[in-house]
Amino acid sequence: MELLELLHKLVMNQQNGEKLGYIVDFIIDFKTATIQSIILSKNKPIYLFSKHNLLSSSLITIPWQRIVLIGVDVILVDIKN
Repeated sequence: MELLELLHKLVMNQQNGEKLGYIVDFIIDFKTATIQSIILSKNKPIYLFSKHNLLSSSLITIPWQRIVLIGVDVILVDIKN
């Protein structure tokens, strides 16, 4: 699976079924070539010219290790409230 295939996928918390948001970006460690975190927006983004039109206050960062399952349409994460 390529990173671009993960963009805009819905992310849900498996603990309570809460919709957390949609993937809009990644934090990557280029030294190890690994994804460190996914960055979510509560609203599904519509890119007109740039992804920087998202409000940074509405972004959520989730560590990659919290991903439980990557499905066709949804990604499940384990986030304890």
